[in-house]
Amino acid sequence: MKYVLHIFICIVQCIDLLAQSRKHLIIANETSRQPLAYATIKYTNKNIGFYTSESGEIDLALVHDDTLIITYVGFIQKKVFGDLLKIDTIFLKPVSNILTELIIKPHKPIDKPLEVGYMNEKTAFKSRSMIAVEFAVQVPLPEKYQLYKISQIIISLQKTSIVNPVRIHIYEPASNMEPGDEILKEDIIIKKVNGTNRFEIDVSLQNIVTSSKIIFIGLEWIENTYYRNKISGPYTRFTTSLNEARTYTRTINDISHKWVKFNPNSASTLPPPNLIAGLKIQPLEN
Repeated sequence: MKYVLHIFICIVQCIDLLAQSRKHLIIANETSRQPLAYATIKYTNKNIGFYTSESGEIDLALVHDDTLIITYVGFIQKKVFGDLLKIDTIFLKPVSNILTELIIKPHKPIDKPLEVGYMNEKTAFKSRSMIAVEFAVQVPLPEKYQLYKISQIIISLQKTSIVNPVRIHIYEPASNMEPGDEILKEDIIIKKVNGTNRFEIDVSLQNIVTSSKIIFIGLEWIENTYYRNKISGPYTRFTTSLNEARTYTRTINDISHKWVKFNPNSASTLPPPNLIAGLKIQPLEN
């Protein structure tokens, strides 16, 4: 009986292996046909996710019931399953420039640019690459003005021997006050850090105008598929000087891809650490 059971298990395993197929995919821009470097690929039926290479390519093990969610900043998210999994190149459609309603007339600056965030807080600890993990910190904007243009993102990064890059995000809040919709229009990937803790990224040409009173600044370490045994990346800093947890975290290796509050000190009375990050914003007339 044990011998028969062993044969049955082997047959099932063989069928499962045959059902899997290695698939070489390219993720590309539908308009330009150019590959998209470090596109995000999440499984909806497995706790696993991947990034494409710098050339927009990836090799995946797929079975017939797999479903993939493919995302890229500035492009419409795409769900891929069934016969679409047999296609070699998946094209993502660029998001239309829907901001024309906000730019019916030019917005004039009405005061000096402001710096907001936590760049001047003391460092509690540093954290290096955490492989496919993202942190997003809540930054309140002054109530004094109704509109702001985001001109610069400020992240604390320290040089290391970088193998995997980092991606920068800006989110407006969702209805539950967690990070919501991405408002960057173009992807921002940092591959090199010049050694300074203050890393300033100019986004003024993206014309990001917001009326929100809270903005989330995100930093995502991208796993380099081809150098998993050499993962390292730029250090970033966290602070303990805030009185509440304002930093959220998530990973693509989670089916739900949900945000959770980051507070490793939850079992103690110590203040929670928060990602050190900031923005330069320009108040605008309404």
